[in-house]
Amino acid sequence: MAIQRSQFAKHPFKFLFTTWFLAVLPFRLAGIVIYYLPSATRANRSWRQAVATKLLNLWFKFATAVEFRTPKSLNPGAEADRFVLIDPDKVVDITSSPSPYTGPLTTNPAIKPAKVAAFWYESPPPTDGTPPPLVVLHFHAGAYVLGGARTAMEAGWGPLALSKKLTCPVLMPEYRLSNKSDRSTSFPAALQDAVTAYTYLLHTLNIPARNIILSGDSAGGNLVVALLRYITESGEQTLLPNPRAALLWSPWADLTTPAGEIDAHRNVHSDFLFGGLRDWGVESYTPDGWDISSPYHSNISPAGHEFRTSVPIFIQTSKQEILYDSHVALARGMQDVGCSVELVEIETGPHDVFLGAELFGLLEDGNEIIGRANEFVLRHGDAQEGSQG
Repeated sequence: MAIQRSQFAKHPFKFLFTTWFLAVLPFRLAGIVIYYLPSATRANRSWRQAVATKLLNLWFKFATAVEFRTPKSLNPGAEADRFVLIDPDKVVDITSSPSPYTGPLTTNPAIKPAKVAAFWYESPPPTDGTPPPLVVLHFHAGAYVLGGARTAMEAGWGPLALSKKLTCPVLMPEYRLSNKSDRSTSFPAALQDAVTAYTYLLHTLNIPARNIILSGDSAGGNLVVALLRYITESGEQTLLPNPRAALLWSPWADLTTPAGEIDAHRNVHSDFLFGGLRDWGVESYTPDGWDISSPYHSNISPAGHEFRTSVPIFIQTSKQEILYDSHVALARGMQDVGCSVELVEIETGPHDVFLGAELFGLLEDGNEIIGRANEFVLRHGDAQEGSQG
């Protein structure tokens, strides 16, 4: 069945809707600022957090309606000193055996490994040939349809904070985003790019797997779980080793949750997520013809399809976000199959505080979760030492 695009994503409706949205925006902004002045309207949140959350909700509703596309480029741009172009053909011989691209990565012949633009935070590792003690490979948020890594505004507060706290470089790839009109951008495009970035660290920079930490917020957290599953289930074919640890920040763990259930969630008034954004992301990222019974569906929706890995997993969530229940379920499910999992909860904050701690005025909570992640990495960091080559 053909995927239907939003009527506001097509001209002239897109132009008319955008014009209307911009015309009424000043009045809506004024209304939001005034509405949240009384504490009774804020659901135990600060005025800044309540206003910032509502503004994000407003932006995402506009972006969803017009199916906004984040412009991407393979050119260095202003980030030249932090930019790297990763070419899968130069990282490893993809035609050789074993190839790092197998199994679920070959489900659509039209989707092939592609060049990936990536950016270092805070700065690249030294070029003297000595591998850094730690490197974080972080995947950004955006429901697989939005977001990027080129600027601090796109990447959010977390990557730079993580780099400073762990005193290590963070590499953020701009994996391919999905859209409804181009089905060659659906799964496994993003996972192919994740494998490309991981093999770049392993084979081009010669960084030992025990020095690599996988990290991802929201959809990026989903991508980290998919990469871990791929390494676990296809490792013998790809020879990809386990990383040191995995950090999941408000991961999008369950893509099967209906939009209506999201909009009816008890935390809907303290979060910016909504069912329409879920539908846009799921419909764009899910390959044509797939449903929950498809053989590789667990690669895009891990909750309820947990697997055992020896990689220690850190999951951070907020009790005020809509995805909180799925985070708890994912943590328990992974623990039940024998994984080492630490679940860190904060009391207040919407979805993805890792991305927006500064925006929401939650720097204290943000620094706390970064600190907990640092402790986690130090505590579990050598667990893989004996199993890595």
